[in-house]
Amino acid sequence: MTPDDVRAAARAELTGYWAWAARRPWFFLDPAFADLSLTSMARGRHAVATGTLLTKSRAATQVAGPPALVAAVTARRRGEPVTSPRLRTALTAWRDARRTTKAAAFSPGRP
Repeated sequence: MTPDDVRAAARAELTGYWAWAARRPWFFLDPAFADLSLTSMARGRHAVATGTLLTKSRAATQVAGPPALVAAVTARRRGEPVTSPRLRTALTAWRDARRTTKAAAFSPGRP
């Protein structure tokens, strides 16, 4: 795959499924879904910006959120039993998904 193929696939995922999910804020109340969203948004932003893929573990360190949430997501990714404030995490994940999917819809190079 070329970098442009990676960018196109990332944009399709962000503007497809994730844009649909971002219109359903109650989904983000599920802690597993919130973590999935946070890491997926980090991976999507990276792919759109660079045309390369980012591992889930590396994406956990690139979460757009407060340092305590980044640390918690990273720890959970390693399998550690860590909890985050459910509503604050849900709100952070939902806002991140809204911002990221909107940016992907208007990013340069969009077909």
